[in-house]
Amino acid sequence: MRTLPLTALVVMLALAGCNQRSETNDTALTNAENATEVANGDAGDGNAADAVVVPPVPTAAADVPPADSQTLAEAAEIEKKINAGEGIEEVRFEQGWAWVLNGHIVRTSDEHGRNVAYFREGSTTPFLVQVQGQTYAYAGETAHVYDATGHAATPDAAAGQQAADAARAAGEQYRQAGEAVAEHAP
Repeated sequence: MRTLPLTALVVMLALAGCNQRSETNDTALTNAENATEVANGDAGDGNAADAVVVPPVPTAAADVPPADSQTLAEAAEIEKKINAGEGIEEVRFEQGWAWVLNGHIVRTSDEHGRNVAYFREGSTTPFLVQVQGQTYAYAGETAHVYDATGHAATPDAAAGQQAADAARAAGEQYRQAGEAVAEHAP
């Protein structure tokens, strides 16, 4: 029985796929690069050794209508400003990080980057929350649940409850971040 050539072929094919460039969402690389900058001491007031990498905002799938992808686009614009450092200040607080633009918190994250929330300038209510692989968009109530590939779904009762819990947790995170931002202000 000659299995060696077949085994070698399988190994070669598996290794050939390892050097392929991902065509999904390159924002994760940008976030990782920014975390490196933070770790090198380029961040605002936080403890640079504790830099956090947050998941990228999913890009809306092609089949998602523009009206339903508006929230993702808005969060992606904030993410782009953060990654570029455009007027953004990072503030470390006890349970995580806050990103401040024009004196307003526009993004918060827990210390591990697993619970991330986006806020419109001047609002204390999140419009987008990412929790462990799920992304929840809000328009009053939960409007959509997005998976990592940007496909949208209307939340069922269980997802609606998870989204409500995520929004409450994001609100508490915002409150804690707001206290740290106020202490940090000149």
